[in-house]
Amino acid sequence: MSLVEERYRFLIDSVHRGDLAKFKEELRKTGICSDLLQLQHCRYAKSQDNIIILICKLGRVDFLQVLVDNLPSANDPSVLEYLFNLSNADGKTPLHEAAQFSQPQIVELLLANINAAKIDPIKRADWTPLMLACTKTGTNAQATVQILLDHGANLLLENKVYFIQKYYFFKRLIFLFSLGRLDTISLGSKRRRFANPQNSFGQKSPSFQE
Repeated sequence: MSLVEERYRFLIDSVHRGDLAKFKEELRKTGICSDLLQLQHCRYAKSQDNIIILICKLGRVDFLQVLVDNLPSANDPSVLEYLFNLSNADGKTPLHEAAQFSQPQIVELLLANINAAKIDPIKRADWTPLMLACTKTGTNAQATVQILLDHGANLLLENKVYFIQKYYFFKRLIFLFSLGRLDTISLGSKRRRFANPQNSFGQKSPSFQE
């Protein structure tokens, strides 16, 4: 795939290969961390996936930490907020990618710096990181959901497609029941309790009572 600027080819390749030593070397050669505009230009031309999105998708925790540590203004929350919320052509941020690919350590790192990454960014069709995380199964997916909830992810946001929004809404509820996280949830200004928390997806949809 072509890059916006080919001079970053070796840097991108080092992320794909998981070669941390080469990654550090290319960071020094390109001087990419000294200029935020360079970080923006280090991306694929078609998908607009930048290097941070790629790192998060692949779960390269050490790479993300090295990149952050090499920023001249790494202690400036506004810089991290800017970088961690850059999106691709599909509107996906680094947090979207980390959540979709069940990368809990990356999610934790993105949110560790006073929630530098926005917790509920909206991609195309109004998907949030929590929605994407809940499409996956396994311990990493559960850990990812847990972290997102701990940082205040909104369970009740809906996407544009009615069937999908309802499918994943109820799937999220059941998933969270399995984690022991939801016996009650907030709906608007009221508190409501599930009447049938034992129901599983594919059975009668959970109903609510005051």
